[in-house]
Amino acid sequence: MRKRYTAPRHFAYLLCIALVLLLCGGCRQQEAPPAEAPAAQTVTVADSAGRRVEIPYPVTRAAVSNNYTMEMIGTLGAWDAVCAVDFDMYNNNAAWTHPYTMEQVFANNQRNVNFEKTIELSPQVVILPDNGVWREAEEKLAPFGIKVLVVNPYYADEFADSMTLLGQVFGKEERARQVADYFTERMRYIETQLEGKPRKTVYVEYNPTEETTIPGDFFYGIAKYSGGKNIFDDAKAIRIDLEEVTRRNPDYMVIISDKQAPRNIIPPTEEQYRDLLQRIAARPGWDEISAVKNGRVLLVSMTGHEGAGKLVGAFYAAKFLYPEELPDLHPEAVFKQWVDWQGSPYRPGHTYPAFSLDD
Repeated sequence: MRKRYTAPRHFAYLLCIALVLLLCGGCRQQEAPPAEAPAAQTVTVADSAGRRVEIPYPVTRAAVSNNYTMEMIGTLGAWDAVCAVDFDMYNNNAAWTHPYTMEQVFANNQRNVNFEKTIELSPQVVILPDNGVWREAEEKLAPFGIKVLVVNPYYADEFADSMTLLGQVFGKEERARQVADYFTERMRYIETQLEGKPRKTVYVEYNPTEETTIPGDFFYGIAKYSGGKNIFDDAKAIRIDLEEVTRRNPDYMVIISDKQAPRNIIPPTEEQYRDLLQRIAARPGWDEISAVKNGRVLLVSMTGHEGAGKLVGAFYAAKFLYPEELPDLHPEAVFKQWVDWQGSPYRPGHTYPAFSLDD
């Protein structure tokens, strides 16, 4: 009878199992450790006050005060990155693609910020103009990791820089470049077309306060880029004696906004415009001013003038003063492009006399 040798076979089985376990254990030891989460990106920007500020990139939660700045952010397509607004902007909700609620109001305006509410809303960045309380905001919000940026949206000369800055903030550099180039090209066109031409005299007034504009003022870009000669370039203050306008006798007038018609995306009615014209002409001696006598008074609404650091208003004024010299400047088309970029509804009639898209 033959013998059965079972022990070596069992030993072989056990050896195979041991080798498998050893190999599996080796595989586990060689597995890569779990990947670490990527570090949050930041970028350092130079703001309008000349400060260098390190901020998250791109910003996805911003608290913004000032309608002018908000329009610029809208042209970048960055509505969703704005988590908090001021009360003036809340009241102008009809102009925004992304309406805001009272719960998102962090300030009355740039000079009156509710810091407790700001902290509660937890923005990454608060954006204020240089005439706001940005220094106080920086001091009070820094302990909570909230950065403060100064952006000056009022000045035509700074428009391209402001767009570049906001493009960096929201990661929209290419769109910012496109918008800035669009306006820069038209500024150069006006300068080239009017080079060596006689300059027509113009009086510019912000009607709600009955103040004019002088170099360095918020509204000066409208006078400067209209191509006209501002009759108060030599004045020391924007508050002037209205009788002085009669003595300087401008050829043209540009009246911005109306103290009796609040800011609105919906333009004033023709009746409102005519009423403002009558009030202008009724000022003592103003019916004898050349601009009034000859019907050369341009009325521009608050919404109509403020786009692109007031360059939209400046283009309206330039075309009004120099229609023959500027055949390829179409300010109403510029205004439409500005609101189209924001995704906001285009409503004609923000000037009187009104411009068509082809004018």
